[in-house]
Amino acid sequence: MYFLLTEPDRTKTQVTKPTADMNSTLEISDQCWKRNVEWGREDHYRAVDVEMKIDNMKKLLLRHVAFEFAWFDT
Repeated sequence: MYFLLTEPDRTKTQVTKPTADMNSTLEISDQCWKRNVEWGREDHYRAVDVEMKIDNMKKLLLRHVAFEFAWFDT
């Protein structure tokens, strides 16, 4: 089971100065790319964390239901 998580608007993070030379423009775009990679990792870890929590809740619920049936069986 996977969840689609919303992402912040990343189009506004790429700011370049009108009089900037090519090196500073590349440096800024490189920083933006690194930031996007970090955000992508955070989104991935958040989705995996949510998935693990749901799996743990399912296991706890199944364990509880199995215990209840075993209790009423005796």
